[in-house]
Amino acid sequence: DGDNTYDLNLILRVVAVNDAPLFDMNDDIEVIVFEDVGLESEYEIATNISPGNEFEDENVAFTIQVLAGSDLFSVAPEINSSGILTFELAENMYGSSTIKAQLDDGQEENSLSGNKVFTIAVSPINDEPVFSFLDSEYFSAETGKIVLYEDFLGSLYIAPSLSSPTFGEEDQTVVYEALDLGNDPPLGVSFDDLEGALVVSSILDSNGSSTITLRATDSGGTA
Repeated sequence: DGDNTYDLNLILRVVAVNDAPLFDMNDDIEVIVFEDVGLESEYEIATNISPGNEFEDENVAFTIQVLAGSDLFSVAPEINSSGILTFELAENMYGSSTIKAQLDDGQEENSLSGNKVFTIAVSPINDEPVFSFLDSEYFSAETGKIVLYEDFLGSLYIAPSLSSPTFGEEDQTVVYEALDLGNDPPLGVSFDDLEGALVVSSILDSNGSSTITLRATDSGGTA
């Protein structure tokens, strides 16, 4: 045969292996908001979002787990593919919530990034006290007004009633004051500070309507 060389073409194949997705988030990040924040508020919380490397183009999505404080939310926190955090707070709730975020590229292997933990801290805002005369025996559900009849006897004490206080404000004190005691006639009206009530007396043969303005002030706000 006489040949002393032999050539062989060897094909080397590199099989792709999925790289775990990546993102950056500052360590111990804390998002600070006031109570009653809605979905219209957005917070950039994650950056440099990648499916793993420059050669991969999978769609990625964040998975969120609320580790503590889930009762703060009416709509749970979400992070979109651009790293924007949104959530909606439950009414009048405040406190702190701890949340874990991971990035998922949907592949069978190495689909999850490392996790990052962040905090949403909700600061309270005082809610104004709310009161009405719905519980008064003189309140008319039909007209939505206090209704008295001409020439009633004696003085009537008509006291407002507070709505249930909001979360965290149960220990606040409330003081009433009269800003406008209305017209005289048809009624004689004063305000008893100790009783926190209107004192109403009739004026002989007088009738009509009178508008009275009261203010309630609690230890953190007014209505």
